[in-house]
This record gives sequence, structure tokens and C-alpha cells, in this order.
Amino acid sequence: MAASVVSNMLSNSFVFRDWPHYGLRDISTGEESCKSDNPSENKRRRLADTDVEKFIDIEENRNTERKTEGDLSLVMVFLAREKENRKIEDLPPAELDTYLSRFLLSERKKSGEEYKPATLKGIISSVERYLKKRGYSDSIITGQPFAKTRDALKSKQKPLKWLGKGNKPKDAASFDQEEIDLLFRNGVMGIHSPQALINTLWFNNCLHFNIRGGKAHRSLRWGDVVFKTDCNGKGYLEYSAERQKRTRPGDNSLDRRQIKPQIYENLTMPNERNPVSAFKLYMTKRPKETLVDGSPFYLTINHLSKEKLALSGAKWFKSQPMGVNKLNTLMRECAKAAGLDTNKQITNHNAKETLCPDNWPKESSVYQ
Repeated sequence: MAASVVSNMLSNSFVFRDWPHYGLRDISTGEESCKSDNPSENKRRRLADTDVEKFIDIEENRNTERKTEGDLSLVMVFLAREKENRKIEDLPPAELDTYLSRFLLSERKKSGEEYKPATLKGIISSVERYLKKRGYSDSIITGQPFAKTRDALKSKQKPLKWLGKGNKPKDAASFDQEEIDLLFRNGVMGIHSPQALINTLWFNNCLHFNIRGGKAHRSLRWGDVVFKTDCNGKGYLEYSAERQKRTRPGDNSLDRRQIKPQIYENLTMPNERNPVSAFKLYMTKRPKETLVDGSPFYLTINHLSKEKLALSGAKWFKSQPMGVNKLNTLMRECAKAAGLDTNKQITNHNAKETLCPDNWPKESSVYQ
């Protein structure tokens, strides 16, 4: 019953039938798709890249709403057991604070097992999100009336973490120097082929600029990373145009990096391991029309024969952007091709974790 009530309150959720309003187009023609007399042709309708990106954004919002709905239903079931029939947003802060603190200390899974600390925190975040949409007078996260709720959450999280409930055995681990050497030694990374070059650029962007997920890489544009020289004539790359991300969504103009991330060239290392050399080569191998600021950074590989690839003027890449699904799985494919440890959790975050492990000397570089 509680779930149905919450579902009605969140009735503005996106549903798949709304999808045609977002302009389905045929990639090959760029025209608006029309229904065909042949049903099989309709099933094979393809979507433009912009349509796919819109769908991903909508799905992310839909998933958030679905989680909010599920978490609220847990709280409402608890309130029903407490003989409380008022809506959450109608409860005064002092009363809601008491209910939420008791909920956190008493709630269990249906099996009787304790929730993980992150799950409890997520439930409170869902309630906060729901109340904020409805103009509630105080914030659970920062408001003084909800100090008891926050204290209850902290008190509950500590013993749960001690019991191992907060552990994440499948977290991505960092790459060590031997594994990075293996990626280059096995030809997975380097500057000898289009795929190896893309892999190397992608890894450099993760490692030095902390660009992680496929969506963040997909939004990277030519001109965001620029080649510069310092007063001593030494070349370096600078990430000068950080785009929206989860921790910096762009709503605060003051929330900017104080120092722009940079990669300096090292002329004592082989070109294949020199990030600046890889970037310069990529510049010469891109089609001329994609060297304009705002063009996609990652381009689709132009699959040419070895003879054509060896030609000085050969363009290794097409003008089309590389797909987000390809970028999402790039690290996993690299690890598989290089024969890295299959027991390690391999995701795009492995490169990010390599960025700054706890025992990593500040003056070190994985390329030295």
C-alpha cells in the first residue's frame, strides 16, 4: 500500500512511451524516422548519438526517482507501524526527526539482516531529496532540527562498519608499475597503432586529469586539453576546460580547480610513454575538420591496412565520435588484451585509483 502511495506521489517519472518525443532519427540519413509498412524495418530503427545521450540522461533521472520511491516506501511502512498516517512532508521537523532516528536504529532487511551503512545514508538522502522538491522547511542533512537523525546515522554506521558491512570487495584496485609496463610491452598501449594510441590517450586522461566514467570521456572536447610551453621552453599538456561532473556540476561558478592539471613531457623516456608525444601524434592523425575546438576528443578508429597506416599522411581516425559504450569498456578490454590478473576488479576506475594510492610518493610518475 505504501509503495503505491509513493508511486502516485512520484507520478511524474519518465516512462518509455515518452521516448519518441525526443526526436528519433536515422543515423544514416539524419532525418526524422518514419514508420514503415514493413514491421521489421521499424524494429531496426537506429538512433542518433544525441538521442542516445538524451536517453542515458533520462534513464539516470529515472533510476534516481525509482530509488527515491523505493526508499520512501521503507520509511512509510515504518511510519504505518508507528500508527502515523500523515504524509512525510506534513510532519513537523521535531516529530520527523524522532521518527527518522528510530527508523535508522531499528530498520532491518526482510531477512532480519542489517543494512549496509551506505544504504542507510542513501535512504536519508532519498527522503531529503523528496522533501526538498516539496519545499520542506528544514534540511535533514544540515538543519538543526534533525541533529538526532544525523547522530543516529553515525552511531549506527560505526558498528556496522566494524562488522564489515561497509566493505566493498569488488572495488577497483590500482595498477602497479609492473602492470603498466605490461600494457606497453604487449602493445596494448603505445603510439604504433590507432587503437594503442586511443588507449594511451584515454589512460593519460584518467591518470593525470582524473577523468573517469565513459560519459565524462564522451563529453571531452578538442580544445579541453591543450599543448603549451613554459618559460623554459618545456612542453606540457593542460586540462583547461573542465566540464560538468558529479562533484562539480557547474551550478557554482566559484567551484573551480585552483590549479589546472598538467602533464609535462619527459624527453628521456620513449615516445610511446611520453604523454605529450602521444598527444602530438594524435593531432596529426585526426581529420583536419576535427581539429576545431568543440569537436569530439575521442574519434572512431579508421580500420586501414598496415600498409596504408604506415603512410605519412594517413588519417587513423574518422570524424565520428567514439561511442560511450566503447569508452565504458576500454579499460576492461585493455586488461584482457594485455593478460592482466583476471581476479582483479577491472573497470574504468582502475586508472583513476592509480592516480593517487595512499603510499604513492608525490614526486613519482608511473612513466618514469
